[in-house]
Amino acid sequence: MIEPDHPDLSIGQQCKLLSIARSSFYYTPKGETEQNLVRTAVRKSATVAAG
Repeated sequence: MIEPDHPDLSIGQQCKLLSIARSSFYYTPKGETEQNLVRTAVRKSATVAAG
């Protein structure tokens, strides 16, 4: 999609051509928190027990 080492187009220029924010290129998701994973597990087990 975006080539960081492109010889002619900077990352900013490539992002502009693709109509995405440059920050989107650098963004890396953090993933789920431990607390959210526990809540999801509790909900799933409660659903299985009730079903």
